[in-house]
Amino acid sequence: MAKPKPPAIVTLSDLAHRYGYSFNAVKSWRAEGLPFDDVKKSCIESEATRWIVENKINPMRNMSVKDEMDREKLREQKAKSDMAEYASFKESGQLISTEQVQSALNQYLTKFKDVIRLIPNEKAVEVMEAAIDQSSTKEKLAEIINHALTEIGDLLISEEMMESIVLPDDSETTDPVPEDDSSDTQEQTSIELEY
Repeated sequence: MAKPKPPAIVTLSDLAHRYGYSFNAVKSWRAEGLPFDDVKKSCIESEATRWIVENKINPMRNMSVKDEMDREKLREQKAKSDMAEYASFKESGQLISTEQVQSALNQYLTKFKDVIRLIPNEKAVEVMEAAIDQSSTKEKLAEIINHALTEIGDLLISEEMMESIVLPDDSETTDPVPEDDSSDTQEQTSIELEY
């Protein structure tokens, strides 16, 4: 008895040349369902051909130029409708710009940074007093950090914070947040604990 012949295989670059597509286009078909064997780095030719005919060639045959133009006009009309809807939402206050969100976030994160940076300056004495042993020091630091995080969380929901947000004008463009440099006005304190 003769052994059955293994199925013919074809590589992605062979498929690209055969059908006139770029290698990257054919490679992207794998995500769409093109049967591909990652171990052999190839496809079974009959399965790959069947998939390409069903998913790439037949859809092109069934589409007329008029249908394509109608589809593009519909897409354009939907885009115009969406833009009008966004403008309406913005005027009514239901939609806010990304600049406004960025401004609010920048202000919140600045306050966040300030609260965290003040921990060493304000709590150094408390930490030193609690430095009886390693576990008591850890507990005191955890308590201080939890208190600071609660304070930061309260900042986010406070009405004072919301009222203090300076919103940029629509005509202005916001500059990116400047990088934090080492010339901070706050004094950095380092504490060495001896055990």
